[in-house]
Amino acid sequence: MEYINKTFKKELLALADKKYKEFSEKLGIGQLEMFGIRIPVLKKLAKELSKTNWQEFFDCEENFCAEVVTLKGMCLGYAKLEFDYFLKYLKKFFDMVESWVETDTTVPTFKIVVKNKERVWQEIMPYLLGAKEYQTRLALIILLDYFLTDDWIDKVLEILPKIEQGQYYVDMAFAWILSVCFVKYREKTLKIFEKKCLSKFVQNKAIQKCRESFRVSFDDKQLLLNFKL
Repeated sequence: MEYINKTFKKELLALADKKYKEFSEKLGIGQLEMFGIRIPVLKKLAKELSKTNWQEFFDCEENFCAEVVTLKGMCLGYAKLEFDYFLKYLKKFFDMVESWVETDTTVPTFKIVVKNKERVWQEIMPYLLGAKEYQTRLALIILLDYFLTDDWIDKVLEILPKIEQGQYYVDMAFAWILSVCFVKYREKTLKIFEKKCLSKFVQNKAIQKCRESFRVSFDDKQLLLNFKL
């Protein structure tokens, strides 16, 4: 599918699912209108767009609905492009995200990050350490999806306590990351819980997520209760 400005909105509306729109609106996702296009449909469309003039779409199309933002992020992930261009458009994407759906469904497509972690780490630092709520969440989801590895876990666990807490969607991503860190790197993550250096919400929510996980032993679930705030 090639992007054509005059017909694009009509094409998106044709893909809308009324029941999914009603369901999404109940969740109160973001400020932009949602047409109600399901994620698998958006992925298919993004894959098609990424093979044509997706840059024109990314740069020119007004974000008239949440699905447009999600599509732009997915196109960036699926497109075959040089890493410098990826960073250029990633910066633009940081400026437009305004819901957790737009962050959480797009980052898994950013496979180019795997071979360029050092530069991506540098790029997302400003968003981790002082940015708008969904910009910080986007950076956190990038950490979650690509940086919880043996060679990066120490840096991740060092930076996490420095991130400003108190914004709901940041805090939820924060707790999510900590729970995954505990599963993958128990001893290292346990030290953070022991220090009790996080906000009450993040600490307790992360412990809750660990206790809900099938990958955490019963004994560890009981142990973590000692570190609730």
